[in-house]
Amino acid sequence: MYTSKKQCIVEGCHQQTRGKDYCGKHLKGKKVAVVISSEARRSMRSGCCSAACTQGKRHEYGEQYCAKCKEACSWKTVV
Repeated sequence: MYTSKKQCIVEGCHQQTRGKDYCGKHLKGKKVAVVISSEARRSMRSGCCSAACTQGKRHEYGEQYCAKCKEACSWKTVV
């Protein structure tokens, strides 16, 4: 279930995101560099193994890698 009241997690951006983590400006095409705060990084987990994410070489999903299997991954936010 999506809520239209969720806000973009990019620091300083207050756009509504329709239930996603990023607004349209930061989600696709990333014209503005996204800096993930240490607070947001603590709630990030890899989509494959639900392990912590580490930063590495850029790939199609971003720069995050699963700390467990070391594969390039997308990430999800956990509460």
